[in-house]
Amino acid sequence: MRLFRFSVGRSVLAAFSVQQWNGFKSLTLVVSAAFAALSVCGVVASAQLETGQIAGMVMDQTGAAVPNAAVTIKNLSTNTVRNTVSSPSGAYLVLGLEPDIYQVTVSSNSFNLLSARSK
Repeated sequence: MRLFRFSVGRSVLAAFSVQQWNGFKSLTLVVSAAFAALSVCGVVASAQLETGQIAGMVMDQTGAAVPNAAVTIKNLSTNTVRNTVSSPSGAYLVLGLEPDIYQVTVSSNSFNLLSARSK
């Protein structure tokens, strides 16, 4: 058994075995590592942004898919425009949109222009 002197405002004499002291150092290391990991996770989590998506299907009057239709998504607050094209099955998806009001316009050579506004 060894005697260690440490100071917390005033001198205190404490008795620890070497095994107890090594266990205390290991516990301190684990707690410090856990605190560091949680601190980093908090910084990463606070950097997340809220984004949404607009998805749909372009179909004709009979319900058949309209491939290669031009789809334009316009943010009505910032006038930012995102463009995409419908897939062979008529599907489209635009990711990473900020929460706001959008106007979706679909055009195709074979059909009239269609425009809809999100709420």
